[in-house]
Amino acid sequence: MKKNLIIILLLAIGAVPFQGHAQKKKTKPKKETTDQYSYTIVTDDPEALRNLNFIFDPVYVDINDVNLNLGWDAQIRYNFQNTFGVSVKYSKAYLEPNARSQYVAPVGGVSPFTNLEIGANYNISSETDSKEEHVTVKSVGNVNYYMLIPAKTMVTKALRAGYIHINTYAEGNIAFSGYDISDPSKTVSGMNGYVNDGNFGTVMDESIIYFGYSKTSSTNLLVKYKNYGNKGFATSSGWYADIMFAPVINYADALVRIPQGSASPDIFTTFHVNDNSPKFPLGARIGYTSSQLTTIGWNFGAEAGLRPAPDPLSGLYILINFGISLNIKV
Repeated sequence: MKKNLIIILLLAIGAVPFQGHAQKKKTKPKKETTDQYSYTIVTDDPEALRNLNFIFDPVYVDINDVNLNLGWDAQIRYNFQNTFGVSVKYSKAYLEPNARSQYVAPVGGVSPFTNLEIGANYNISSETDSKEEHVTVKSVGNVNYYMLIPAKTMVTKALRAGYIHINTYAEGNIAFSGYDISDPSKTVSGMNGYVNDGNFGTVMDESIIYFGYSKTSSTNLLVKYKNYGNKGFATSSGWYADIMFAPVINYADALVRIPQGSASPDIFTTFHVNDNSPKFPLGARIGYTSSQLTTIGWNFGAEAGLRPAPDPLSGLYILINFGISLNIKV
């Protein structure tokens, strides 16, 4: 019994310093964070954006009533001292899902949709404003930590003009009319009645001129955070609106196959439809563009409107393009 009391006493004495140590450790203050969010402005000059842009959009979708075009486009843009700019854009379809009649074939064959656009803009005003931009400091998982940084934004208003050439297959509820080129009387008749499996269609070639207005906002901000390095962005975005006029709309002659049944061979007749088919030469569009103007950036555009076409309904369209850009300061 005495021996057991001695053991209990020794354990009790040993527990005293252990408890004191545990309390001391528990109340020890936590280590302070070393995160520093102070920053310095490295660049805040929207007039110094990279002004020569090479753009490739592998995603190009043109939805309209005469055809559906899925393809790509390539663009070159140059902005001279924020005074005027020029651009060249070429689009081509690699897929046109619209079914084409087995009974009609344009005489010159069907080539995929192409769209060449050459444009220019002249800046009529340019104003620099200040606004607070959200600039990310760091990211932890799905959480972004950012600061509001005062930055300059340049707002430019410009007049636009340009030329568009479109070559596309056109079919649908279009009142094509024409005459057999071998008919000396040139008797005109509606073409859809000659087609057994649907609407008549042929290649439409358009030359379009346009005039319009644009408003663009540009930001070129680079911030250096202590402990986190450089963060920022160089972007340009804005909208435009144009009116369009097509002095030239041409429909290609089409070879029509007229089945005669099993007793006789089919008849092939070429019809001229350009002179007697409807042409609506007016149009209008509104669009939005947004570009990241770092050395390698992204490009996005969306457009909707009414193109010159056989008639107003068939001229309605929506266009979306998205891709990458190489941007240089010259």
